[in-house]
Amino acid sequence: MRRLALIPLLAFVFACNDSQPMAPDDLAPQLSVAGAPVQTASGSGNFQGRFVNPAVFPGRILGRTFAFAAKKWADGSVTGQWTRHLHCGPFEQSGCGGKSHGVVTCMTVIGNTAYLGGYATSGRFSEPPNNEVGWFVVDNGEGANDPPDIMSLQWVEFEPGFAQSYCDTQQPEPGFREISGGDITVDG
Repeated sequence: MRRLALIPLLAFVFACNDSQPMAPDDLAPQLSVAGAPVQTASGSGNFQGRFVNPAVFPGRILGRTFAFAAKKWADGSVTGQWTRHLHCGPFEQSGCGGKSHGVVTCMTVIGNTAYLGGYATSGRFSEPPNNEVGWFVVDNGEGANDPPDIMSLQWVEFEPGFAQSYCDTQQPEPGFREISGGDITVDG
């Protein structure tokens, strides 16, 4: 039997700014299990990009700070957590920015890419039943000559079943960004 003892999230995780990426090890659940996970994915960092709805916030460059850690076990179960902070500058008061936290419930690893899904437990888009999320990450290596790692935007506010479907089918693709100030690791 697995016993889950979640590490309390430290206040700094939600107080991170663009120059201080969150640490995925602080988000990872600690498990007392025999054996090691068969697949893992973790990462933290920042990326910038235009808001997905330019009609609402035309031409604004936004930043995102993120961290996640997930483990897939031999029995197929997945454990993990994620957190995200959308930085919108002066628009944060208008509903653009926000912090979210949640759990990872599924993961599919294909080569250096991990497709992850779960649900939000706090922050924006955390109201059930439409609180499921999905995203993907790409580990492009650790060398100085390797391209930057990649994280997609996160699909948010979906009905029950969306996360598992996203992990199973790896679709749809929500768009992606190169990360900065961090690292993504995919093993499996």
